[in-house]
Amino acid sequence: ARELFINMVDPETLGRHLMDALALQMGEQGQYAILTGAAGASNMGEWVKWIKVQNEEDYPRMTLVQTVATDDDSQKAYSASVKLLEKYPQLKGMIGSSSVATPAAAQAVLDGGVAGRIHIVGLSTPNLMRPYLNDGTVRNVTLWSPKKLGYLTMVLAKNLLDSVSPVNGETIRNVGEIRVKEDTVIMGDPLDFTKANVDEYDF
Repeated sequence: ARELFINMVDPETLGRHLMDALALQMGEQGQYAILTGAAGASNMGEWVKWIKVQNEEDYPRMTLVQTVATDDDSQKAYSASVKLLEKYPQLKGMIGSSSVATPAAAQAVLDGGVAGRIHIVGLSTPNLMRPYLNDGTVRNVTLWSPKKLGYLTMVLAKNLLDSVSPVNGETIRNVGEIRVKEDTVIMGDPLDFTKANVDEYDF
């Protein structure tokens, strides 16, 4: 019964982006694992699907060894990361598709003394990832601006009350160009945080 679904990013764009980010750091070869959130989370399932598609299409020398559900629990994600490091001695990378999985993986790599050898990419907030970006354990982490998402949602809700529907390619002030697919509005592209820009964000 919804009028619109305001989505942060396009699932395909996000999944492919995460795979590209890891491939760049791993030299497009080697073993990697995925740490996801709840096993039944449909959004994370879509992201993982597109990570795998991008792997198959563009990186034939990269091998996904295991996908582990961590139930959005940081301790479970940390334990899973430690077990992956033990189980796969040739592992070169991990992708975290939940905000707690990525910093947990980074901490496991740091504690295991393999920072620099194991590459970590994924989704998380700048505040959770700031120490790992600053010390070089992680090169970049991806998310979106929740401030812009909230703003966009309110603007489009107000427009609907005024009988104005969003249009594909429309530019929204303070947000940028949006995309519209049927009843879904996509805010924009993924946002990467690095050591160079992480201090510009606080959430």
